[in-house]
Amino acid sequence: MRYLFFVSWLRAREKKIADRTDIDRMIGASILEESFKVLNDTDYAPFISNKNYEDIEDIIEEERGDLRRTFERLGLEKSASEFIFLKDDLILLSGYLKEKFFGKGEKKENALTKKYPEIIKEVEKRSFNSPEEIDDYIIEDYFQKAINFCRKIKEKEASGFLRNYWQKIKISKGNPEERDGVLVEMEDKIIEKSRECISGILPILSFFIKKRRAEYFIRTVFSAKRIGLNISETPDLINKKRTI
Repeated sequence: MRYLFFVSWLRAREKKIADRTDIDRMIGASILEESFKVLNDTDYAPFISNKNYEDIEDIIEEERGDLRRTFERLGLEKSASEFIFLKDDLILLSGYLKEKFFGKGEKKENALTKKYPEIIKEVEKRSFNSPEEIDDYIIEDYFQKAINFCRKIKEKEASGFLRNYWQKIKISKGNPEERDGVLVEMEDKIIEKSRECISGILPILSFFIKKRRAEYFIRTVFSAKRIGLNISETPDLINKKRTI
C-alpha cells in the first residue's frame, strides 16, 4: 500500500508536535527562557542545544531540513518529497516575490528562486497590481502542481478532493479573506479525512498541516513575548489558523 511506512512513521512523530498544551505552557511561562524550555518536550528538542529563544527561526528551519533529509534516507521518491514540501516552498517564494515587487514580504534569495524560475518569470510577465494577486497566483500554481502529482500517482481521492477545493478557491478570487477561509476549511477536512486512512498521501499532508500551524503558534508566542504583549488578552493571535 502506497506510503504505508511513511504514514506510520509520521503518526509516531506527530505525537511530539507542539500542541495546545505546549502552547499554553509557553504562554503561561513568566520569562522567555521558561517558554523556550517547553521545546524540550516537542520534536524540536534535538535542535535546541546551545541555542536560545532568539534562535527560533533557525531551530524551525533546521528541523524542517532534517525532516526533508530523513525522508530521503528512508527512501521516499524525490517527486513525493518535493510535493510534500511544495506548499512550504511556495509560501517562502511568495514572501520573496511580494517583497521584490511590492516591499510586502521577506526578500531572501535562496535555492527556491533557482528552483522555480518559471514562477518568477510569470510574475514579472503578468505585472500584478497587488501582493494579494501574487498570493492568488502562487495558490493557483500550488493546486495545479498538487492535482497533477496526485493524478500521476493515482491518488484519485486526494486528486478529487483538491479539485473540489480548487473550484471553491476560484470562486473566491479577489477576496483574500474568503479565499483563506476556504484554505483553512480544506486543511481541516484533510486532517479529518486522514484519520480514516492507514496509507496514501492525505495522512502525510495532514502531518505537515499540523506542523505549519504549530510553527505559526510558536513564532507568535515568542514574537509577542519579546515585545511584552500579553497573549492571553489577545486570544485571536493564537487561535487564528494560518494558510499562505
